[in-house]
Parts: sequence; structure tokens; C-alpha cells
Amino acid sequence: MPSKYTKLSPKQFKEAYANRKTSSKTLQKETEIKKLFDHIFKLKNWGGIRGSRRNTGGVFPDDWFRKHISNAIKGDLKTLKELSRITGRKINELKDAFEKREISLLKTRSIAARKDFFKGNKDVINNLENKKKNNEKHLKITERIEKNIYKITNNKNSNTKYRVRIWSEKAPLERGDISSLTEAKNIKSRHLKDNPELIPIGRSKYKTIEKDIKFNGYNYIVQVSRGSNNNQKIFYKGNISKLNIARDVRNRFVNDNPTIINKSKIGTGKNKLQDLNRETKHQYNEGKVDFNVYKPLNSDQKRKVRDKLK
Repeated sequence: MPSKYTKLSPKQFKEAYANRKTSSKTLQKETEIKKLFDHIFKLKNWGGIRGSRRNTGGVFPDDWFRKHISNAIKGDLKTLKELSRITGRKINELKDAFEKREISLLKTRSIAARKDFFKGNKDVINNLENKKKNNEKHLKITERIEKNIYKITNNKNSNTKYRVRIWSEKAPLERGDISSLTEAKNIKSRHLKDNPELIPIGRSKYKTIEKDIKFNGYNYIVQVSRGSNNNQKIFYKGNISKLNIARDVRNRFVNDNPTIINKSKIGTGKNKLQDLNRETKHQYNEGKVDFNVYKPLNSDQKRKVRDKLK
């Protein structure tokens, strides 16, 4: 490295200038440019590749756009290489984005041209707005099929489509123009499978785990039904956190309603003694009761025998 007091040739000056440390301000600007490009690629907002001064959707400050992007769009290789270094993207990626930008700009210019053409002509504008409202009326959500699934019918041609809509900050879903209900259900099912946090806790299907007690993976319910037709009574309690509590609730229902429980479907409500003894002996052999004859059993074991005979 030449002495700082030595007069440098143009070549030496250029090398020394290139080797200097990049200022923090420049680094900050390049970091912001990279962030803006990353955001554009993520959202596919190709029309955002322009200056922001005229409020036309551009995301880059005008001086940044002129210095780092404008010439790259025109095909200047040096600027393209520099922009590739700043953004960390290949030159072909940038060229592809610039081509999509032109398509987006054509659409914007077309809309702007239409607005200019009709500017000041209130009758034409009002007619267009009325036509738009009439077209929107043709599409009507006729019914909510199930949670997150809607059926949409076109009133003009009676075509039916389906829409899946799930509101969520972490994993939203909005899919329309679905041809069948089965496809809509499959889309919803796949989304819930990929995002299990969307499934409300405690709303799974309940399954019977033992007599009169059901469980859905989160809490228990007790539902005791006795009698039939006009004489039927149902005893219910839900949102029970533990199985032992659910059992206590069930036993309390049973003990508080002995008249209902003790009714039998055989004869007038009393079983024949020989039937009771036969069933008692069978349960005794299986270790379910303490004696092999009916009479010495306690009330809970007698109830087990009678329930088997119903």
C-alpha cells in the first residue's frame, strides 16, 4: 500500500478507493434495499419495483431507484451485478422480476387511461358503477354448508361454486371457485391437519369409555338414561376434568334414582329367583360378585345381576 503522503496515480487511487471500508450509512441503505426486494418477491408485488414519489405503488425512495435499479431494468450489466450483490439474488432472477414488472405496469397504465378517459363524465362513471353493482348481485352466498364452508350460487346462470374461509392470524385460508363440496371439505381438512392449532380444544367427538361415561380427549361427560318413551329420564353433566369425578357423578345419579334403575324389562319388574341365581353364579365364576347365590349380595352387586337380565 503506498504511503498516504505519496501522490497516487489514477490506477492506484482507484484501487485504494475500492479497498476502503463501506460506510455504515451505505450498508444500512443496501440492507433496506435487500429487505424491500425480499418483500416484493414474497408477495409477488412486481409493480412495486418503482419510485414511491408519485404514490403509484412503488416501494423504493426515488433516489435509490434511480441510482441502483433504473439502469438495471434497462439492462446495464454493471448495475445489474451491483444490484445482484446487494439483494443476494441471481441476475436472471432480477431480469425475470423486471419482465413481470412491465406486465404489472401495463395493467396500471390501462386502468389509469380508463380513468382519464372518463374523467369529468359523471353519467358514464355512474353507469359503470351501477353495472358493477348489478354484476355483484348475480353472485350470492346462498347458505353456510358447515363451519368455514360456503355455497355460492350465480343467480344468472345457476352455477354453484364453494368457498373455504378460515379466519386466523397465524394460518388464514381463503379459497374460492371450488367446483364440488367434497373438494372443499378436502381443502379444509388438509389445512386443519397442517395447522392443528386451529382445532378448538374440547370439541372432538366423544366416545364411550365405560358405562354412562364419555371422553373426547380433553374432558368427560356423564349421561345416564333410564326408562323409555314418556317415562324416560336423562341425567347429564358435562365438562368434567377427571375420570374419578365423572364416576362419582354417575354413581350419585344412580343412587339418587333407585326407582328408575331397579325397573326390569322382565315381567312386572321382578325377575324370577332361578334367573337371578343363574346369572349370579355366572358372575361369581367370573369374579364379579362375592357369592354364587343372589340373596346375600349387596345392593351394587344385585344391580349388576339385574342389569344383565334386562
